[in-house]
Amino acid sequence: MAILSIEALVSVLALTGFVMLLAPAPAPTLKEVYLYQLVQDVLEISVKSDENREKIIGFASEDKEVVEKIKKEYSRMMSALGDYCLVLEMNGKKLEANCAKPLEERREALKAERIVYDGRRFMVLQASISMN
Repeated sequence: MAILSIEALVSVLALTGFVMLLAPAPAPTLKEVYLYQLVQDVLEISVKSDENREKIIGFASEDKEVVEKIKKEYSRMMSALGDYCLVLEMNGKKLEANCAKPLEERREALKAERIVYDGRRFMVLQASISMN
């Protein structure tokens, strides 16, 4: 009799596990969807216009004047949209805009990337946005 009880228990556990596998994954929250759209939009405006693309290429080549200008523009944009921290990375260079907390204390960020062509080579521009 004990064998039947163990077999029944194993069957119930297996069925429960199977049902759990078929359950849908939790849908992303509206906040996550908004952050995803925001990071995509930031990258889009960074590479679409010639003027912005030149600034991004200048950032990658470490032109200090361009870096400060971009940091100021993106900080203003991020603070106007909400309390967001933007991190741009390209060719090993990193620019943080409107980031109040150190990297270790920031919440999980959403990331996206675009390919930028500077006339000689392709480079990857990566952006991540998180809440401050």
